[in-house]
Amino acid sequence: MILLINPPYFERDELKDRFERYREWIKKGNMYAVAFEPPIGIAELATFLRSKGKKVEIMDIPGDFISDAEIEKRLINLKPEIVGITAMSSTFAESIRIAGIVKKILSGTTIVLGGVHPTIMPDEVLSCPDVDIVVRGEGEYALLQIEEVLSKGEGFGSLRGIDGVCFSNEGKRILSEKSHLIDNLDDIPFPDYSLFPVETYIKYNEELRSIRGISMIAGRGCPYNCSFCAVRNTMGTIDRRRSPKKVVDKMEELVSRFGVEGIWFKDSTFNLDSGWLREFCSEIKKRLPEMKWQINTRVDLLKEDELMMMKDAGLVQIDVGIESGVPETLRLMGKRYSIQEVIQNIAMARKYVRVAGFFMIGLPGEGEKEIDMTFSLAKRLDLDKYSFSIFLPLPGTKLFDDLANENKINKKDFRYGTGHFTRTNVSFCNMSAEDLNRKYFMINDFFAK
Repeated sequence: MILLINPPYFERDELKDRFERYREWIKKGNMYAVAFEPPIGIAELATFLRSKGKKVEIMDIPGDFISDAEIEKRLINLKPEIVGITAMSSTFAESIRIAGIVKKILSGTTIVLGGVHPTIMPDEVLSCPDVDIVVRGEGEYALLQIEEVLSKGEGFGSLRGIDGVCFSNEGKRILSEKSHLIDNLDDIPFPDYSLFPVETYIKYNEELRSIRGISMIAGRGCPYNCSFCAVRNTMGTIDRRRSPKKVVDKMEELVSRFGVEGIWFKDSTFNLDSGWLREFCSEIKKRLPEMKWQINTRVDLLKEDELMMMKDAGLVQIDVGIESGVPETLRLMGKRYSIQEVIQNIAMARKYVRVAGFFMIGLPGEGEKEIDMTFSLAKRLDLDKYSFSIFLPLPGTKLFDDLANENKINKKDFRYGTGHFTRTNVSFCNMSAEDLNRKYFMINDFFAK
């Protein structure tokens, strides 16, 4: 039996405290909280494995607010042979802590770590005593093969040669290249949302947007090269999409099973492929004319004709990575647009749909003056929603490598004191971490008035 675990973003008590603070910001006004998302990735993995006849369960720690005592109780009841834990760089410490709980309760269970951080830093992750195997890249076929090898009673040595699978054997670490990307995403099933506490996430969305909504992902990969983002190093540089028909099929299922009224697409950039987008809009207009939906996109991909088309098909909001009001910071980020383009394109988009802007502060070279420039731009744009985050360099990104080369980060031993870029214990800009945190909360409190 395989158990897949979604670890907490923070320790449980802190998660509850922050969740309540987000709630207060939401109730007051414009602050756009994004810290509570369903575990679509591991649900997709679990659904795939179940389609191959494997017994799989999910433990969604943040979704169910599960205590450590409850984790131990569930482990004893389930007795999984394999436990898979997902790990982002920002939540890696919590993933390892959960792995330790598993080993304490079930010492013979094989622990597999996957996700962004293990993909980028497999050697570091394997050095953790409670981790047996690392999966690099997409995990569907890798975890399937791991289960099939171990269920036969074969040792870890038999895992050699499986794409994306890294492990230790006889005192040596066996590292593999990333798994081959799945070319046709229609070949794998959409995630079964009943595997996690779907109503919890729907109610959270209802509170946030006054509609019964849930997140969904239509594709994988990103062709852009933003210096702070590791998506292209984990999901590849080619934009791969499920067919529009399959996407709308899933949307219809969510409506019929869970009474969903809105879909919030979490693809990095939803409107990359104009042909795919036209077909999707046509499909949804025919089959789900009352459905409301929302996407992520870029400033330089905002086209008036496409916005009109999407609005006509039910689009109500776009989330745009504006990032900064400082030209030098935009160049550092690898962004290829100007502040003037931001102002013009956002004004155009707001004629058709709500616009939420995402901003980042505290990048190298920034001080209070530069952060105030970003703050001023955000106010000038008069957006419907705002989301600010504190910059933290992530493994697999250009900025992480640059800072490591300048000896400002120890590549093999770094830890951040936040799971969602909302507070930091380290600063990479010309302000102290304490002052940066204070500035962050001041900005968020302003937009929550």
